Amino acid sequence: MARLMGAGFDVAESDQHETSIFDLPKSSCHILCSKRPFDILYSRMMLGPEKRLHVICLVRDPRDVIVSHHGGEMAKYWTSLDRWKFYYQALQRVRHHPRFLEVKYEDLIRDPDLIQRRLINQFAFLRLKRSFSSYPEGVEALPDDLAALHGLRHLGNQSVGSWRQNRERIKTQLHIHGDVQEELEALGYESNDYWKQ
Repeated sequence: MARLMGAGFDVAESDQHETSIFDLPKSSCHILCSKRPFDILYSRMMLGPEKRLHVICLVRDPRDVIVSHHGGEMAKYWTSLDRWKFYYQALQRVRHHPRFLEVKYEDLIRDPDLIQRRLINQFAFLRLKRSFSSYPEGVEALPDDLAALHGLRHLGNQSVGSWRQNRERIKTQLHIHGDVQEELEALGYESNDYWKQ
């Protein structure tokens, strides 16, 4: 999402290294885009006093999240189910704020231009530069992108549902950290628990 924002909108600066919202430079530029998933924990607190702050939260099926590997360390998983639950609880506290927008990862890759229009509708200050669907056209690949993101590539749904090929990981995480059925239903990923079969 961060790379799409820099490519698709007139963003003066885009942070590439997950700088915290507490550490963003006091810039005179119109729009500074940063990403750091951990900042969801502080978003509600920061949205009050910082009227220029707008937050986009990318939500993904927790089963796919916990089987995702870091591009630079393929033997290592990105995160665990307890961490996903921790972030999800923080999302509940901020999701209805007018300067907060929740976007499902699966919707973004299925129809990126629709999501881009939602962003413009929610945050009227955004100025379109190019369509999300044209990504990665016009984007410079950085060394971190090549490792962590497995390179710059067109949006696609190859990773959606990848948890189905990682059932042992899912089973172990559910055993250790508890069920996510309620969250899956609330987010619209499941309507019953048949997936556990």
